[in-house]
Amino acid sequence: MVGGKSTTQIPSKTPRTISNDTSNIQGIIETMQNSLFDITNEIAKIQPRYAQSVSNYQAEYLEATKMVIQTFTNFQSTLLKFSWINYDNRSTLYTDQIKNQVTMLTENIIKSFDIWNQITLNSIDISKENIKIYTEAMTSMDIHNRDLISSWNSFLIPSYCK
Repeated sequence: MVGGKSTTQIPSKTPRTISNDTSNIQGIIETMQNSLFDITNEIAKIQPRYAQSVSNYQAEYLEATKMVIQTFTNFQSTLLKFSWINYDNRSTLYTDQIKNQVTMLTENIIKSFDIWNQITLNSIDISKENIKIYTEAMTSMDIHNRDLISSWNSFLIPSYCK
C-alpha cells in the first residue's frame, strides 16, 4: 500500500533498567569462589592416591633393578664356576685393585646421590616458601586494592551524597 499506514506494528522496545544491586554480582562471585574451592578440594582428595601410586611404582622399580643386578651377577658367577671363560691366574694380582676401584666408584656414586637428593629437597623447600610468599603477596594486594577502592570512593563520591 502506497502512502498508507502499515497494518503491521513493530512492538515498542521496553526500556531495560540496569540494576545497581550488587547482590546479584556478589552471588556470581560467591558461586565462582565455591566452584573453585570444590575443584581444589577434589584435587586435594586424589593427591594422596597419586603420591602413594608413585611411591609404589618407585619401590617396584627398585626391586626390579635389584633382581636384574642379582640375575646378572649370578650369570657371571656361573660362567666363572664352569670355567667358560679363560681365567688367567694373573688376574688374581688385580683383584684387590679392582675391588678397591669398585668400592671407590660406589662411594662416589652414593655421595653424588646424597648431594642430588639434598639439592632436590632444598628445591622443594624453596618452592614451598615461594608459595607462602605468593599467598602473602596476594593478601597484601587484596588489602591494597580495598584501600584504593575506598580512597577513590571517598574522593569521587561527595560526602553530602552519602
